[in-house]
Amino acid sequence: MMLTSTQIGELAAQFFIAGAGTLSFAVLFGCPRKSLPFCGLVGAVGWFVYELAVMLGADSAAASLLAVIPSPCSPGCLPL
Repeated sequence: MMLTSTQIGELAAQFFIAGAGTLSFAVLFGCPRKSLPFCGLVGAVGWFVYELAVMLGADSAAASLLAVIPSPCSPGCLPL
């Protein structure tokens, strides 16, 4: 299945919005300043993977599993 330009645009917009939302919660909960960019990136990538999996036909449970697998492996989760 090929993605249309509209779907790609929606994915790009949602990537940045998810990153901003995750970053906002990281600031609200007082995460260390050094880890803030990684927090936003993990949220954005997780949402991107979830939405892409749903667009490609995965059900919500499988898409959620795919989206959270890379999160513990991210550099922001390592002790600074």
